[in-house]
Amino acid sequence: MLRICSYYFYFIRTWVQLSKRYWLIKNDLFYKVLMILLLSIFQLVAFRNCTRQWSMSRPLLPLILSNTDYFAQYQKQVISQAPPTRQQVLQEAFGKLNEGLDSSLSTKNRDRFTKNLYGAVKMMRE
Repeated sequence: MLRICSYYFYFIRTWVQLSKRYWLIKNDLFYKVLMILLLSIFQLVAFRNCTRQWSMSRPLLPLILSNTDYFAQYQKQVISQAPPTRQQVLQEAFGKLNEGLDSSLSTKNRDRFTKNLYGAVKMMRE
């Protein structure tokens, strides 16, 4: 799964200049499946008792990086649906998730994301 998500990220970055090709990818069933994967993995890690956070964080990063707008919409939706007392905590947790990240899949960036994910999940569960 990690290789598929990484391939998709590099494919999108390479072909983003060709708007027709990009339009075809965005409207493809493959894109929709990847969005479902993004939400499923994130919800599993953040809101359920996932004992394999490290292995789940690896495919999550390329999915988030290749669909930042979609993930930002999801963040807003989660925050708005939370009780008012939890909204500030969730906002801080989502902010912590993106701290210090760049838009690459380097090992350093993946490790930073995994560390940020641990911290964000801990804040969300408190």
